[in-house]
Parts: sequence; C-alpha cells; structure tokens
Amino acid sequence: YEAQTIEEALTQAGIISNTLENTEENFGDKLIRFLTLPMVSSLLIMLGLGGLFYTIKTGHFGSITVISIISLAIFFGGQYITEVAPTLSAVLFILGIGLLIAELFIPSFGIIGVLGILAIFGGLFLSLAGDFRTLTPERLRETLVTLAVSLAGFIAIAGIIFRYAPGWPMVRKLVHHTTSGDMTTIFEQRQTMIGKIGTATTMLRPAGMAIIDGAKVDVVTQGEFVTAGADVTVIASSGNRIVVKQNA
Repeated sequence: YEAQTIEEALTQAGIISNTLENTEENFGDKLIRFLTLPMVSSLLIMLGLGGLFYTIKTGHFGSITVISIISLAIFFGGQYITEVAPTLSAVLFILGIGLLIAELFIPSFGIIGVLGILAIFGGLFLSLAGDFRTLTPERLRETLVTLAVSLAGFIAIAGIIFRYAPGWPMVRKLVHHTTSGDMTTIFEQRQTMIGKIGTATTMLRPAGMAIIDGAKVDVVTQGEFVTAGADVTVIASSGNRIVVKQNA
C-alpha cells in the first residue's frame, strides 16, 4: 500500500495515535546528512585511502596521514551515527590496513596484499550498504556508484603520489620537509650525488628516505622494494627525483 500522508500510513498499518510530534532538523542533523551524501562519502574515501597509500608507500607520517585518518573517521562516524554501518565494517577495514602493512614484511607473493584490499573494500561496502536485510536495489546501486567513484579517484591519486611524491614540493611541505635556496643550485648539487653510496633509513616502497653524504633526502627506486638499513647507490637525478638501487 502506498500512503500519501503519515496519518494514512499509520491508519493502514493499524496504528492508532492521537498525537503526532514533528521535530525540525537541527544543525547536527543537517551536517550528518551532508557528510553521508554519496559524493561527499566518495571524497572522504578518496582522501582517506590516498593518504594511507602515501603513508605506507613512503613511510612518512605527517599532515597527509592526519588528513587521511580524519577523513576516514568522519566517513565511518557519519555512517555509524545514522546507524547504517555495522561494527563489522570497521573491523574489516582495519584488518585490511593491517594486512597491507603485513604484506610489506611477510613474503606472500601478493596474497596478503590482495586479501587486505578485499577486506578494505568489503568494509567500505558494508558501511555504505548497511544491513543486507533492508538493502534495497536503489541503495545497492548508490553504494556501488559511490565505491566506483572512490576507486577511480583513489587510483588517480595513487598514480600521482607514486610518480611525483618523492620530490613534489607540496608533498614535501605537508610532511614537514622544507626546501630553500636557489633550486638550480640544489639540482646541480643533486647531480653530483650520482654514483654515491648511502643508506636507506626507511623502507623504500619504492619511495622513502636515505642518508647520502650525511644528508637525509627523499629517494625512489626503479620499482623494487628495499629494506631499511640497506646500502643503496644513486644512479640518476632528475629534477627533484633521486633514483637509487640496492647494492649487491
């Protein structure tokens, strides 16, 4: 039965009520409704996953990581306040992050990493879809679109971070690294680093930090992972990018 008014719906359901009290939306209600809009949820997921990817990939914990955590907290918080997300969604998401970190230290031929990604997106799906018993086709479609937009945005962000993060001035500033002096001079100095040997101070995945000539600098490999403490040699320097390889 499709009712046109609340009173009609109550009558059809056999509910007798003498008084109906309507409450207006307050600021908190409007804020939560805004934060749970599909496009806003997509943006929060993009920022959250992008920041986590940067942190895991470079080993830097700074403003980007904080923004990532805040974005995810707002996303999951909004879903919980509206009583959409089950507890399992957060558990799966955190488990997925743990598995991705474990993949960096436990050789598994990518199996742990794949399980981590599945757990992360499983948690995100549950937080958006809610209880399967009340999941409507419209909400399922909305959930899938939100996740698709989030995934596309995350892939774009990840590609930018993977390519430019080691020397991107904006990123360097956000993670509390500073650049000063004439950039031409800095580039020339970095050219003189080619062939020099240093030590990785963080795991290079493939980007990270290394000590070269007594200075702590951002470096990147040609794609391979290098463990912290390993000796590396500078093989190229292009702009802000210092490319290294692990010594045999």
